[in-house]
Amino acid sequence: MPPTDTENNRGSNSKLRVGIIQRVLPEYRVPFFNKLSSENLEVQVFAGNADSERDGIIQGFSEEIFTRAYALNRTFFPFASALTWQSGVISWLKDFDPEVLVIDINLKMISNYPASRWMHKRRRPVLGWGLGLLPKSKIFSFAQTSLYKWRVGLVDGMIAYGKKAAGDYRTLGVDPNRIFIASNAVAPPSAKAPVKDETVKIDYSSESPIKIIFVGRLIATKNIDFLIRAVANLECSSSLIFVGEGPEQNRLQLLCTELGVDAEFLGYKSGEDLSTHLYASDIFVLPGAGGLAIQEAMAHGLPIIATFADGTEQELVRDGKNGYLLKLGDVDAITCAIAKLEASSELRQQMSVESKKIIENEINIENMSAQFANAVRSVHHGFRSPSDSAHQAT
Repeated sequence: MPPTDTENNRGSNSKLRVGIIQRVLPEYRVPFFNKLSSENLEVQVFAGNADSERDGIIQGFSEEIFTRAYALNRTFFPFASALTWQSGVISWLKDFDPEVLVIDINLKMISNYPASRWMHKRRRPVLGWGLGLLPKSKIFSFAQTSLYKWRVGLVDGMIAYGKKAAGDYRTLGVDPNRIFIASNAVAPPSAKAPVKDETVKIDYSSESPIKIIFVGRLIATKNIDFLIRAVANLECSSSLIFVGEGPEQNRLQLLCTELGVDAEFLGYKSGEDLSTHLYASDIFVLPGAGGLAIQEAMAHGLPIIATFADGTEQELVRDGKNGYLLKLGDVDAITCAIAKLEASSELRQQMSVESKKIIENEINIENMSAQFANAVRSVHHGFRSPSDSAHQAT
């Protein structure tokens, strides 16, 4: 294939221009995009502002090394699953002129379709980025699979959050040689926060010796009521620490009161504040979806109790080694797992060491950035020379 229309005007030592389209820019993504920019890539993120009520996302603004362009997000239906059109996307593409475009494989982001066409008309590759197929009811599973099969057929490769997502994309018909794994990760613990080996004292209202922490949005898909009911079944007296905000908070507080569960709701925390609470806790439990929260808890040396959800948890939790991976909705199993960890400080310490080892050696922001950059370069190179072999996800 002849060179693309930008390559004739660029020197061999220039950074590869990578455009990344995001509906909004969450705070937790800023360190990753900064790290990606250090991989000899010129990264620009095109993203709109979050709707605080609908999205529940804390946006990233400060300390950006990558550049950001602002989209005007227009939603077409007044509910959480609204279709989104990002005004200005074509103008942004013309201005930044990316050599590779990365988009979320999100069927509701309808402006991604003309953006992909713009790139392909100029013989430039488009990479999808996603966590695979989410669990759906049988009624919707066939329709979802069909729509995603069509959607992934419009991109030139996929970056998967993990092995489960990579398997989903193979099932959808993506060439295995064009599937890459960049395991999802967030920034390491704040260097200013006290480490777990030190005495971490926080003035919680509860005097319970064992602190169980949940971090994330207080929404229905997190299944937080399963955790509250599991703690209510315990013979020992553990307390719950909830870090996060969301529409379910009032209902969950009432449930804790009704069941006599000792719980504190601390609201949103990040950076040093979040690290301090994680280090002060003994067990992390996530009874619903949310792999990034698990990864962050593991980086702070916590044993993990999680349930099968969106697949990212399967990359992180090694059952019986750094925690327990349980069937979704099994309250008794959550109670049993907490009781095992409550009863043995030695077991908690063993699992703590294993959690930190997995993060240090495998799933961290440095590896994610390197894997992501490899995917971008491989698809860019392979798009120009299809006979060249690309990295295969395993």
